[in-house]
Amino acid sequence: MEGVVAAAAEFLQDAQAVEAALEVDRARAAHTGPLRFAFEGFRDGGDSLGRLVGRLRGPLWEERDGPDGEPSNVWGFQNEDERLFAERLATAARKHPDLELDDELRRYLQEGPGDSTAQRVQLLVAWGELVGGLDAQAPEGEPRLGVGPAASFLSFAWQCLTDGREPVLHFTASKAVRRVLETGGLGPEVRPSRELQPRIEGFYRVADAVARGTRGAPAGMAPGWAVEHALAWLLGRIERLVAAGDDAGLAELWRPRRPAPAPPASGA
Repeated sequence: MEGVVAAAAEFLQDAQAVEAALEVDRARAAHTGPLRFAFEGFRDGGDSLGRLVGRLRGPLWEERDGPDGEPSNVWGFQNEDERLFAERLATAARKHPDLELDDELRRYLQEGPGDSTAQRVQLLVAWGELVGGLDAQAPEGEPRLGVGPAASFLSFAWQCLTDGREPVLHFTASKAVRRVLETGGLGPEVRPSRELQPRIEGFYRVADAVARGTRGAPAGMAPGWAVEHALAWLLGRIERLVAAGDDAGLAELWRPRRPAPAPPASGA
């Protein structure tokens, strides 16, 4: 665990990576207020799920050019299943009014994210099981909501409602956590699981360690955003070591050590 903390802290020493992350965060910051307002209007104000979807449609699809010149989604949603989840959920709500999916989602927003990891895990597992049950009943050929996109969407809603405090369990973050566990980041006894609850528990165990390592993130990088940026940075580092067959480098990556101090804030 301490090795993950220290490895995440090294992200803050990569000035180029941090600046690229801050560019993304400046784009995110422009939407933070309207997105929080949209979710609050649904959670507390009685707005319909359809109205919420309309307010989310633009921000969820916004792209910007990355360091490599390729466009990337501002919120880190790397596939259409994640970006289309809200619209597909609204379609399911119209088709199955007896299920009261508006009220179900509203309840998960009212109860979460809570103050404990255990509560976050419990809510995400229950939400995933609800969505999985809907998919099991869907007709052949109809797009599935997906348990992964469901967790991504709910954790994104929590992030918006907490002004960026919560990390999003999107595809890239999930992949990063899986690679951390596969390469021994939490020790040889902790490995990835295909089961929903262990997957979500593993995400939060790694995310909590990364959050400790990124506490010195610069102003403008919200805590949840810092976790996502550091996980993406760690994923790239792990995959380079794996591609090179550098087992010694992987072992060194997770060696407990004192995290390097964060660089001083600009203008300090």
